[in-house]
Amino acid sequence: MKNLSQFPHQLRAQQRLCERQIQVSFYPRRSLALTGLIISVLLLCSSQARATGTLDPAFGTGGKVTSHFGGGDIGDTVLVQPDGKIIVVGTSYPHSGSGPDFAVARYNTNGSFDTSFGFGGAVLIHIPSLGNVAQSAVLQPDGKILIVGQVQFTITTTQPAEIDFAMARINPDGSPDYNFGNGGIVTTSFGFADVGVDVALQSNGKIVVVGHTELYSSNSNIAIARYNPNGSLDSSFGAMGKIVLDVGEATPDAASAVVIQTDDKIVVGATSNLMMTLLRYDSGGNLDSSFGTSGIVRTDFGAYGAINDMALQPDGKIITAGYWSAGNENFLVVRYLSNGAIDTSFGFNGKSSVDFYGSADNGNAVALRADGKIVVAGSVTLGNSGTSPRVDFGTALFNSDGSLAGKANTDFFGHYDSALGVAFQADGKIVVAGQANTNNSGGAFADFALLRYSSVFIAPTAFDFDGDGKTDISAYRPGSASHWYVIRSSYFYTQPTSFVDVQFGMTGDIIVPADYDGDGKSNYAVFRPSTGAWYTSTNAAINYGAFQWGLNGDIPVPGDYDGDGKADHAIFRPSTCVWWVVRSSDGGVIQQMFGIGAAKPVVGDFDGDRKTDFAYLSTSGGLLIWNILQSSNGAVVTQQFGLATDKAVAADYDGDGSTNIAVFRASSGRWYTSLNPATNYGEVQLGANGDIAVPGDYDGDGKADIGIFRPSNSNWYIRKSIDGLLLTERFGLSTDIPVPSAYVR
Repeated sequence: MKNLSQFPHQLRAQQRLCERQIQVSFYPRRSLALTGLIISVLLLCSSQARATGTLDPAFGTGGKVTSHFGGGDIGDTVLVQPDGKIIVVGTSYPHSGSGPDFAVARYNTNGSFDTSFGFGGAVLIHIPSLGNVAQSAVLQPDGKILIVGQVQFTITTTQPAEIDFAMARINPDGSPDYNFGNGGIVTTSFGFADVGVDVALQSNGKIVVVGHTELYSSNSNIAIARYNPNGSLDSSFGAMGKIVLDVGEATPDAASAVVIQTDDKIVVGATSNLMMTLLRYDSGGNLDSSFGTSGIVRTDFGAYGAINDMALQPDGKIITAGYWSAGNENFLVVRYLSNGAIDTSFGFNGKSSVDFYGSADNGNAVALRADGKIVVAGSVTLGNSGTSPRVDFGTALFNSDGSLAGKANTDFFGHYDSALGVAFQADGKIVVAGQANTNNSGGAFADFALLRYSSVFIAPTAFDFDGDGKTDISAYRPGSASHWYVIRSSYFYTQPTSFVDVQFGMTGDIIVPADYDGDGKSNYAVFRPSTGAWYTSTNAAINYGAFQWGLNGDIPVPGDYDGDGKADHAIFRPSTCVWWVVRSSDGGVIQQMFGIGAAKPVVGDFDGDRKTDFAYLSTSGGLLIWNILQSSNGAVVTQQFGLATDKAVAADYDGDGSTNIAVFRASSGRWYTSLNPATNYGEVQLGANGDIAVPGDYDGDGKADIGIFRPSNSNWYIRKSIDGLLLTERFGLSTDIPVPSAYVR
């Protein structure tokens, strides 16, 4: 599962090995020797980093926990027990002494160490050797924890060291299971360099481990072993319990994931010839001819791709997670039917790709929730931190149809952080584990890192019509047959389908784009003042959701007022300063008087509680006054910010999950996006008189970018918050309405 070998003989398919590789030196250590197994007493140090993003405050400190065992520590797999306790399995690299060891820690539901486990909450497992590295783990039905990876032995002084599959099993209390292998340890040799990467259990308790094997300088081959519950090789499987497969080409083959179907058939996820590859075996270790071509499925999307993890849906469909590279690397999720064919009803022709910041994004782990949602966790590369790129935990949540429900990146110490394991709790919360580096010196200064998100961890991006978490450059051309023109940021001219032309609306309509069905994508939508009707692109079969709500003269203000993840139909009636909202959650009506005089309504979640607040603008003495009724506590906040002639451009410019009060001063082309005088109120120069403000998250970093549309030349100018660079794009006509300006007041 995920990224493979810790030692040399690495494959291109495992280029993310840097996430685990560190330099180690030697130091004396105290240990308790056991038969074939050493469990070391740990000096545990649990620290928490400052939270950024939407995290569960009931977990650790602000949703995050880091744990240090004395060296470089990397969490690889996270498991959630039926009682809610959380197990993280990985590797600890001492600064000196013997080589790396398996490391296992168990946490209570609040993120504190479970001191009933091991020594103060954790154990190190040392196989007498040059070192052993954990790659994956599974929780058995009896509560025992089975860990797989590799171990490195010295053969002779003149011959290179040998690497073998390695397994260890411990009891629920962290003690070694002496009924497994030799003192709780099993090692298996295929050739010269053998790396166990993932593990799964069959219904009869037999253990399937997959990985790769290599004979000195030759290309690697897929390696599979099946063991009896006591750790002995199952001689009824393959050749005395082992299978080695060369898929065919003179390129490396490596298995990275395994799942077991309800009929006990074995599905293996691999990378071969730079392509995603699936294999299916029957219970005897024979390739299943009813799956793909002679038991093998190879997927080529026209770009290099790799499978890092897999999950099996209850209906037998297979989910793979990893990354692909058609330039930059992006998260990639693919769904296959049970016969190995790609499920074209999922995402875009069977796949869903997520680009966080236009750099290297690698999906390492996947998990399924009972409601069909899919979560993928991995690493995302941002800008530089000192001399090295900053890398964050990256997490993407998908709906069951492959559309993006949200994404988030979380930083621990500002350096190299990578998520390698993910799991859902019974309550739907998402637990992610990996490593967090305390400086730029690499894994030698890494800690176990763990965080917990709420089940919905990021709000849909405004004006995002393709669901990739980025605002799309888009224009509305009014007329008797109005058209929406969109550049889908998920393709952005890389494919012919990047440009979309949708006819929707008519003369006199007001555009009201929002996510009305909760699928993570903005819908094309209009409000027709002449009739008070709303039309959305959610369903053509029901007259495009025609919904009567409002009168001529009302101002449409759609937003998620009930916090259910769907935009509600809402209007503000200037004549009475009354807001009328139809809740999408239950069809109930909210009537709220809030406003005075010539109030202008503003749409936003200013208190960050994931509900749209009632807010309006007023003026006094040539100044702009913001008036906000906070949905979180019912308090009214009044704030002077801007001039009466400024445009209100409320958006989340700092990525903290709440809408910022902000203005665009067209007369000078200046934006003010912060209430902090120390930053000169976030002043940025972009634009000129006559330009139209188009704020939105065009780079997908969770922060709104400032942007303008210039009718005189039809150019869009976007200042990306991720790197400060200016994006310039010519799109539309001078008479078009830029869609991201829909709620600028």
